[in-house]
Amino acid sequence: MTVDPFTPTRRLLYADYSVLCSRPDGTVSDDPEGLYDHDTRVLSLRRLKVDGHEPTFVSSSTLGPDRCLTTLIAKQSGGDAEGPRLPQDAIEVRIETRVGPGMHERITLINRTMVELRPDVRLEIDGDFADIAEVGRDRLQKGKTTRTWVDRRGFELVYRAASGERAVERGVRMWAVASLPASRRGVRALSWRPALEPGATWIADLTVEILIDGTWRGPRSATDRDHEVDAWRSSRPVVQSEPAGLGDIADRAIEDLFALRNRELDGDSATSWVPNAGVPMYTGVFGRDTLTAGWQSALLGPQISRGALSLLAATQATEDVPFRDEEPGKLLHEMRRGPLSELDIRPHRAYYGSQTTPAIFVLALSELWHWTGDTEALRRHRDTAMRALTWAAKLGDRDGDGFLESVTRSPNGLRNQGWKDSNEAIRYPDGRNVEAPLATVEEQAFHILAIERMAEILTALEEDDEADRFLQRAADLRSRWHDAFWLPDEGFYAMASIPTSGPWPRSARMRATRSPPGSCRETSPPRSPTDSSGRTCSPAGVSGPCRRSTGPTTRMPTTSGRSGRSSRRRSRSASGATGSTTSSSDWPAG
Repeated sequence: MTVDPFTPTRRLLYADYSVLCSRPDGTVSDDPEGLYDHDTRVLSLRRLKVDGHEPTFVSSSTLGPDRCLTTLIAKQSGGDAEGPRLPQDAIEVRIETRVGPGMHERITLINRTMVELRPDVRLEIDGDFADIAEVGRDRLQKGKTTRTWVDRRGFELVYRAASGERAVERGVRMWAVASLPASRRGVRALSWRPALEPGATWIADLTVEILIDGTWRGPRSATDRDHEVDAWRSSRPVVQSEPAGLGDIADRAIEDLFALRNRELDGDSATSWVPNAGVPMYTGVFGRDTLTAGWQSALLGPQISRGALSLLAATQATEDVPFRDEEPGKLLHEMRRGPLSELDIRPHRAYYGSQTTPAIFVLALSELWHWTGDTEALRRHRDTAMRALTWAAKLGDRDGDGFLESVTRSPNGLRNQGWKDSNEAIRYPDGRNVEAPLATVEEQAFHILAIERMAEILTALEEDDEADRFLQRAADLRSRWHDAFWLPDEGFYAMASIPTSGPWPRSARMRATRSPPGSCRETSPPRSPTDSSGRTCSPAGVSGPCRRSTGPTTRMPTTSGRSGRSSRRRSRSASGATGSTTSSSDWPAG
């Protein structure tokens, strides 16, 4: 779904799970336009006509991420210079739109002529209930839509589909409140014929409610939402700079992050909240993205980190389900709610195909502690973190060499499950795709850092012996990681380690160098002769198809820590611990 911010032909409004993608005049008719909720296009048609024609667009003002004001004119024919009907006669049409959950729209007609008018106002609506992943593509799920005309006030559309033992029900209804009841035009339109004296105004209030999980959901109170935003703005940190440009950029980013909040994921809590991964395509939970957003925005407060950690802990895998790449201890990659996911046509109802999320969970937990000193949070999520690292050691490391190998077991899973997770992201220098299993350089770095952070967490919880074991493991892996991935003639790290023969053999280094090693600057041992950031940020490192995020670069804290033991252990982890190592088959035991 493409929306050009510089020469926009479409407009986005969003709040919680609801996203409206429309033309600037509010029309929804062509892909990818629509009102989406829970990854489902509940309205695929919304078109206003006055006297049989679409009004002419004049202007549109975005008043917030979830609302806008649009002005149109409906030109009137038959006028002349003698009057009273004039050539420039028109009806002004104002449309106030606000989304989340569902949508509210106020349509106001103002007679800007000197004669009485009785315009034919027609609103066409329909919903195709396509999964957001189907828009513009072939339909993979097909159900039946029931259309009902309700009390001369609006339409109700209910969609039901099934696949195997799974079923899904989605619905949308539009209620109209106006000075005169709506008439029905076929099965897809409401119409009115108001009498407008010169200068008179006619208003129709339209409410769009959406059926999800057996419950109809309608727009929240506009007053409550405005108060919530005001409270946020009055309490959040403010960035000031000289010149002001940096502070302005930071304030814009802060506002945008808050706008992504999904109250239906976090329960509208005051102490923790969860943002969508992005709009319009990525509403919902994306494990590593949500965790990373939390610790990278910790300056604003701990709310996102608390919300992300709690949600991911509650959804940690307990079963072995190949279709979802689910294994005990693994943490969510993404959770989608569209029909394809609900019907298990795609595995994303709860998909676990990520090596990154378990490591980032531990990093985010330790960062929450750094910023808040909340030892109770460490205690609350300690077992989740331990289970995640147990998964990495026993199931993520498939050949017992200490490194995490990426492979999907799902027919619709991700081929690449590292930070660069698109199916075409990992390539040989000649452009060919690398087949799984493979161990990417940045995932090993994240894993090592997670082990070190787990040692820090255990120290804070006064589990010293267990912390020592984690530190020893991290020191061993750190040295072997450098030896396995360093390319001396390139002065840089290889992008991945790949198999040479057999199902799980000793791996060879893949000589392609791309941006992921830039995530590893804090994992490189002191003897590394080259700072990878110089290579990553050079023109060769950021040009072409690899111009993508390098992922989080995590740092051991530079503050003194919460106790003497914590500071001592960080010092030891940086210089390397000595002693016997523990095999990946029995570590960690916690």
